[in-house]
Amino acid sequence: MALTLGDFFRMRYNRTVEVLTTLCIVISYLGWVSAQIKALGLVFSVVTDGAISPTAGMILGAAIV
Repeated sequence: MALTLGDFFRMRYNRTVEVLTTLCIVISYLGWVSAQIKALGLVFSVVTDGAISPTAGMILGAAIV
């Protein structure tokens, strides 16, 4: 039974294809995750009317999540 896309490719092809697929997925998610953390920092900054800087908001948000 395949639980992930990498599992499917391992069963269909081989371990090398699974690893390459997984690396591509991880790399593609880095941009998406960084955008979410940046937005979370901005939300903290706006909600606190600037009492928390966007950078501190990013760190705080990442720590909470």
